[in-house]
Amino acid sequence: RVQALKTLGEIIRRHATNRTLFSSLVINPEVKTPNIMNQQLLLTPEALSQIKHLKNSSPQSVLERLTIVMYQSNDLIERAAAAHVLHCYLIENSDGQLILASTLTPSPTDGLINEEVSVGRKLVNSLGNWSEFNSCFNFWLSSYVLFYVIYGNLQSKQLILRIPLELSHSKIVVYNLLLRIMNLLGLACPLPLESNNNNNNNN
Repeated sequence: RVQALKTLGEIIRRHATNRTLFSSLVINPEVKTPNIMNQQLLLTPEALSQIKHLKNSSPQSVLERLTIVMYQSNDLIERAAAAHVLHCYLIENSDGQLILASTLTPSPTDGLINEEVSVGRKLVNSLGNWSEFNSCFNFWLSSYVLFYVIYGNLQSKQLILRIPLELSHSKIVVYNLLLRIMNLLGLACPLPLESNNNNNNNN
């Protein structure tokens, strides 16, 4: 699967026709239901609920499916390969960059159980959490893909600056992606900054 993803990336890189065909693909979610008659497995109510949700799930775009693989695969190399395909899709693809950037827009149903989440919202939701290795890797993958969403595209950059990352009806400041990243940088690098201030005071 890793080699297939890498090959797919090279097929669509800088090739408008292949890229258009690729982005039009729709994939049916995989449903893996245990064979109860043969294995005599006891399914919990939670497992049955999840299976029912998968069966009722609507088909996914190939970009949505790639994002799921990027975040949920048990193979880190496969996750990186999925990110590589997204990178190849976005290179020299101004329309694709704008379309993906627009999916960062929050929805009133964000956070609801079993609610479909857009590709952009998945990227945003994985920023700001590095409490464990998996979360840290997701943060890197999100940053990598988001970089290519705006790379070399002024319109995409301007669009992302206008999109609030959360819906708010109050006067509280709502972060856009740039402010979120700047805030995360400040949280990630407090000690070096304090150390530099102390050195300056001593001098």
